Amino acid sequence: MKPTRIAVCLLLVAAVSGFAEPTNPPTARTVPPKFASPPSVEVLHDVVIGAGGTRTLHAEIARPKDPPATPMPAVLWIHGGGWNGGSHISNAAQWLAAHGYFTASIEYRLSDEAKWPAQIEDCKLGVRWLRANAAQYSVNPDRIGCWGHSAGGHLVACLGTIDEPEFEGAGGYAGVSSRVQAVVDFCGPVDFSDGRRTTIILPH
Repeated sequence: MKPTRIAVCLLLVAAVSGFAEPTNPPTARTVPPKFASPPSVEVLHDVVIGAGGTRTLHAEIARPKDPPATPMPAVLWIHGGGWNGGSHISNAAQWLAAHGYFTASIEYRLSDEAKWPAQIEDCKLGVRWLRANAAQYSVNPDRIGCWGHSAGGHLVACLGTIDEPEFEGAGGYAGVSSRVQAVVDFCGPVDFSDGRRTTIILPH
């Protein structure tokens, strides 16, 4: 792991450390080798978190097989891919599960399926789903951080800064807070002021 990635991960871990049973059964899937989990980690596939538009959205969960005695801090992973590619299937944060963290990689609708703000609505749904089910997953609802790369970095930055109700969406768990306690934007774009680039990289 590169030093820069180690540094940002440590910031996220430090921030969240101090601080419904799946409706679909886990499904069989080969996890990409670079994200293979150690024996101490349990992985759950295609856990339903709510709805994005007219279809179901899912999460990939990685958690300790032997959870700590107290509720765990949680890290949500948001994948990159230019808002029109990538997948929640590869949970790049799952290595943290071996260190006592609950992690989940959140599915969101890509830009060729749904226009902005669908992407941030789905990510906020992921936070609400986890907070609403915190007790069932032995998660501390006041210690939820998020980490994303590239387009996912942009989305976690939005999770950390956007509180307006119109970005919550209607995917489920209405009334539950979508606020997070820590954000790591890893290589995510944050400046869209150059109009020549905006039409290329915004999820429109």
